[in-house]
Amino acid sequence: MTDEGDVVEERPVWVPEGTPYWVWKTHHPAVQLAATMAFYVLHLLVLSKSCWTFPGQLIANDKGAFQSIGMDSIAGLLVLAAAVAARAKAGLTPIPNLGEQANPPWRLPRDTRKLLGGTTAYLLLAYIASGYGAVFCEQVLLLLSVYNVPLTIPTMRAWKVLLGHLMWVYMGIRILGTKHKPFFPPKGTWLRWRTRSNWVWWVVGSYFVSALLFNMADLVNQFVLPTTVFDEESVVSKLVNPENKDLLAMAVGAIGPCVPPPETLNPRQSLEPYTLNPKP
Repeated sequence: MTDEGDVVEERPVWVPEGTPYWVWKTHHPAVQLAATMAFYVLHLLVLSKSCWTFPGQLIANDKGAFQSIGMDSIAGLLVLAAAVAARAKAGLTPIPNLGEQANPPWRLPRDTRKLLGGTTAYLLLAYIASGYGAVFCEQVLLLLSVYNVPLTIPTMRAWKVLLGHLMWVYMGIRILGTKHKPFFPPKGTWLRWRTRSNWVWWVVGSYFVSALLFNMADLVNQFVLPTTVFDEESVVSKLVNPENKDLLAMAVGAIGPCVPPPETLNPRQSLEPYTLNPKP
């Protein structure tokens, strides 16, 4: 245990003994936010644009795959390896067995399960509606450009994606908050919101791992989807690498991933307590 003023903080069970205190201590939320944004900028400007080229193609194919690996994928692999190694060194199972928990977050009351079908349908309709909303925003942006508002094509694309995403988030939050009252804190039990906790490494690590999973899914898609799908560069690629290296477009496009959509809200509560303090 370590004293910090009047606060006594205990080393979490999943942290190996001997780990520096600054790694697992609870920093001020502003410090954690600054660290999170620094890692995000590192990923956006460096890792996502760099790769390690193999001496030769690892697996022969006509897709051009397996010739290199992105630095963002390497970062995700390192995060997974570090998490497994830390748990093993702490005397825990390398991978937590969530099925052994007495009250896992996906076990819902019967009355709640009856509402999930309707909630899913509403969310699907909201998602479709957000696409039409994004098209409407695009027309407004085009109209603004006619009146000499400085909007480049990459910037308009980024604003269209961001505004459509925010519409989807807003409608999803309203649906969840209405159909499953109380959904949000402080009275709701579906979602937890804490700033006075050590969340920075969970956010950064999860982001790097999600980038790894995205790249893996993209690799699989190249082999299972028709080649015509990849004839044109994807919207995500254009947001990350806008034409003429438009920094404003890149900045606007980078905001969307920071706002979680409704489908990422875990049932009833976060998985964090099950991965933080699982059974050995």
